[in-house]
Amino acid sequence: MVHPRTIRLFLLLSLLCALLPGAFRASSSATDFDPKNSNTKNLESYWAEADLNEYDFVKFMADDNCLKSERQFMACVNAISSVAERLKLKFATNGEFEPLTDADIEDRLTEKSELSIWKEIYRENGTEVPYSFLVLWLRLKEHITQPTQMNLLLATGINSYLSVARDPHTYIVPLAYYEEVLSQSETRSAHLGFLARRIKGGAMVRKVMSNSPAARSGLRKGDRILELNGTDVTKLHAAEFNELVRGQSAGRLRLKIRRQAGAQPIVRHLEILRGETQFVSVESRLMEKDTRVGLLTVHKFARETCVNARKHLIGLMEQGIEGLVLDLRDNPGGQVDEAACVAGLFLTPGSLVFQTKYLDPTKKGEVYWAEGPQVYDGPIATLINSGSASAAEIVAGALKDLGRTTLIGERSFGKGSFQDGMLWRQHAKIALFQTQGFYYFASGWTPQIVGLEPDVPAGMGDEGTVSMREEDLYLVPLRPMDLWTGPQGLAWLERSACIASGVAAMDEDSQIQKATDWVRCKTQRAGDMNGNPGL
Repeated sequence: MVHPRTIRLFLLLSLLCALLPGAFRASSSATDFDPKNSNTKNLESYWAEADLNEYDFVKFMADDNCLKSERQFMACVNAISSVAERLKLKFATNGEFEPLTDADIEDRLTEKSELSIWKEIYRENGTEVPYSFLVLWLRLKEHITQPTQMNLLLATGINSYLSVARDPHTYIVPLAYYEEVLSQSETRSAHLGFLARRIKGGAMVRKVMSNSPAARSGLRKGDRILELNGTDVTKLHAAEFNELVRGQSAGRLRLKIRRQAGAQPIVRHLEILRGETQFVSVESRLMEKDTRVGLLTVHKFARETCVNARKHLIGLMEQGIEGLVLDLRDNPGGQVDEAACVAGLFLTPGSLVFQTKYLDPTKKGEVYWAEGPQVYDGPIATLINSGSASAAEIVAGALKDLGRTTLIGERSFGKGSFQDGMLWRQHAKIALFQTQGFYYFASGWTPQIVGLEPDVPAGMGDEGTVSMREEDLYLVPLRPMDLWTGPQGLAWLERSACIASGVAAMDEDSQIQKATDWVRCKTQRAGDMNGNPGL
């Protein structure tokens, strides 16, 4: 058992639990999955077993707390609104609860957009708002039809309150859920092996795990999900979408998807069979046998991620790779020691990877060094996107900061904060993670809010979707006093030469194709300068 007082996380939990249903759980069994014979649980089940009580939520909803400032008011609105949404209700600005419409759902994809109108309400009325938050909660309780829902609703309200009153990454979580799901590098589960993000007009498939039920069904990255089990996705808010995807109520998941195929999109119906197996946090493969470029994909930084990454990296080197693509797209982060260790695989021993600085100036931060030995010293292209967050940004940013990689893709999420976990007051089954400070690279900058800018921009082909970065999602993300965007690399000096080289690897993933092209070009140019043939 991992005691929560020892936990240090660089993890985008909202991405893990809300935006990436099934992202860290894959399955390969060809037989139907029987939920009655499975010991896997959903988040509601974990909360039902936690020692949460109504007072834990109600104390935040006291009127003297909710009305003492604009920020507290917004925090209480966020709590009530989030609980109402789970009950398929809309918290209207007149203080009434109304049925949640399809249009409401489409407009309520982010905390920031949902709360914008409430700022005006407070500024117009101040402490004279015509309703009591405690009364609002009592009215919401009348709509609860399943007692097993109560703890999940209470936790939803508490975390939504903390997201505004404290910061977006301070939250409570069942200790068992952390130990059995979040911290594991290999998880036995009944999930489907794909990552999707709820967007306006449906849901976008961001990643499909190899050898997973989703992959065998024919689901592809870039597919837009229109229906789940016959339900229009636009009628599902984000939490409902996630729970339907990872729920255990059936052995099959039926999808209606739209796929861009040439000039005209096509609509297909797919069926995914649930199964149970292990999913690992690291994968690797050769891009093409004649290019000697390896692909190392890290899905999250969990226990033993570094050990597994080292094994995969050595395996690629034994196959004679001369260039590497490191894929950190849609990686929400994880354990800081694992991230520092993975970065060290590519750095000279003794290199300063990053350091932490506490919000409390009386506390001394930690410094993380590359402990070695360095496993790979060849050219690297690191893929990032808006889903690359926290510990993933540590690895990508440290390698860029120390001149070891070229970043390719999209600007990253922008979570440069870290959280420490401990037992939540008298609750033996609940961990509280609180933001303690920010991490900084060797040159003195943090990616908090600003994220990592790619040296070589490359879109995912999902333009027009809602941006889901730190600054887009949350009402009051933390802003460091010493915020700047960091030193920019010199990749632009070589960009035109490499892109114009005409060397291209054929891969269905256009970003991987561009990264492979970049690595091959850099290796070829280095070989030309040294009189060597390169790749």
